[in-house]
Amino acid sequence: MLGITVIALVHAVGIGIVTKFLRIGKKSKDSPETDGMTIHWARWYDPFVQLVSLGRAKKLRQLTLDLAQIKTGESVLDVGCGTGQLVALMQEKGIDVIGIDASAEMIQVAQQKHPTADFRLAAIENLPFEDNTFDVIVSSLTLHHLPPPLQHVGPR
Repeated sequence: MLGITVIALVHAVGIGIVTKFLRIGKKSKDSPETDGMTIHWARWYDPFVQLVSLGRAKKLRQLTLDLAQIKTGESVLDVGCGTGQLVALMQEKGIDVIGIDASAEMIQVAQQKHPTADFRLAAIENLPFEDNTFDVIVSSLTLHHLPPPLQHVGPR
């Protein structure tokens, strides 16, 4: 578990540095209204995550799935799906999953990389689904983009 803690710390520090130098902001003309930050450099996101996770991005995503303990037949929502890597991993395992992100750029890259997966542009504060639509909600590498009050509330 120490390795995962180090990966999370390196990711958080890396995001902090990148936030200062790359365009990360609250609003984009194509993105929904959100109190969180959205990333507007989606094509560079996967290489960045690979770098800050010390080459363990896929292992980190697999650990996320293992910890979620998703059972056969359960439906999953991936909140803050980014470029869709976790959604694609779940889809490979036969899991019924939808990915949402508040960044139009992230959704566009996700759709290009994984054309058979279901991605939707939506913010965590205003989900376009009825209550109890999903059995499991996962969120990986997302909470640090949300202001503290929203981190505690979660999907609405």
